[in-house]
Amino acid sequence: MADDTANLVIAVTRDCAANLQDLGLVSIDLAVRLLELQAPNYHKSLWCKKSRKEGVPLREEKLWLPCDAYRLRRRERNQENSWEGDVEYYFKLCLMPTKKVVMLVSVHF
Repeated sequence: MADDTANLVIAVTRDCAANLQDLGLVSIDLAVRLLELQAPNYHKSLWCKKSRKEGVPLREEKLWLPCDAYRLRRRERNQENSWEGDVEYYFKLCLMPTKKVVMLVSVHF
């Protein structure tokens, strides 16, 4: 039986994927940070745009998602390059009509 957990948390924007790579983080690291969120981390509600996947035809309006954004600040350290600093994670969560949750993440450091 295939392991379906591999696709539970994936980067859906190019910027998010690049930020995670810069910090040396993988999907499970995002999941751990997501579990740290609490009500005071709520930031605001907004419309977020997914990155278009190459070769996948999709109307422009389908790229926009209504999201609730949460902010998490933490000190991070990248073991590979010894970088250490403050990082702000913005988790944008959208409940789709299919009852699946889409999460967009931006990382600022």
